[in-house]
Amino acid sequence: MKNSCTTLILFSFLLCVQLEAQTIKSFTSDSVKFLNEMTTFFVDSKNKDAEDFMQKDFKKFWYSGSLTEDKKYFVYKIANVMLKKRMRPFPDFQNFLLSVINFHKANLPEKSFKSWQLSVERIADLPAVKKLSSFLEASNLLFGSNTLYKSNSVEWTANNNNYSFEYDSLPKVVFSNIDLMCAVKADTAVIKNTTGVFYPTEDKWVGNGGEVTWERAGIDENTVYAELKKYNISLKTQGYKADSVGFYNKIYFAKPLIGILSDKGVQDATPANAVYPKFESYNKRFQITGLADKNVDFDGGFRMSGSKFIGSGSKDED
Repeated sequence: MKNSCTTLILFSFLLCVQLEAQTIKSFTSDSVKFLNEMTTFFVDSKNKDAEDFMQKDFKKFWYSGSLTEDKKYFVYKIANVMLKKRMRPFPDFQNFLLSVINFHKANLPEKSFKSWQLSVERIADLPAVKKLSSFLEASNLLFGSNTLYKSNSVEWTANNNNYSFEYDSLPKVVFSNIDLMCAVKADTAVIKNTTGVFYPTEDKWVGNGGEVTWERAGIDENTVYAELKKYNISLKTQGYKADSVGFYNKIYFAKPLIGILSDKGVQDATPANAVYPKFESYNKRFQITGLADKNVDFDGGFRMSGSKFIGSGSKDED
């Protein structure tokens, strides 16, 4: 019995030593050793996708010749920072490695990589792990599919990769001449030809300019539309409001109206039941003669919800 206990204790000790030896303390700045160490790190996570990701995605890319030695050094450096911060193989390390892979697949300019690299390094120096985790997730989505934000309920995307990375007090991505799209089930709200700044660690968009049409409500894009000025969007939501927009409805008005635009992606919306986009004029005194027929005139504010004309007023102006 005594010998059995001694053997069991010895076996447990050796097993602990072996497990300790397998634990990655730091990643080596050697291409082959780094790949082996990273593979061990992922496989040890027991995630069912770990081996496939390393063999089919990362290993193939790592040996493809896409990365210069300087870029590989950047990967070693950030991987070690992440390891010290106890960040996880999934999703953190995977987002980081996929960001590097997807950047090169997207054929983005080299100056964009340098700007992104600087942003990663600055955020990695901060004590907060969450900001680095959020930035890497956002980078992976952006490089992979021009996606700014994605959840189970909403997805915000750009129609092209006209962007560059910058950093002041926060990392930001500056976009020019894009269509910004908010997609929910069977409906997509679009701001055409807009410019703006995306703050990935804040899930925030600060936009300037752009056009919203009423095509989703079955109206010709050149007949009813709104021109935006400055506007903000929380990308976690399915919509936004914009003040002081210029609204054009060539059916009723010869000149643009000024007011508030609201737009939102709505599940299963159709032209027949569309309630967005919405516009409401600041001015509550418009005269429209012959609104429904020659005997009906209108005097009041103007609101348009989807394809529906709605008269509006205020407590001071009926």
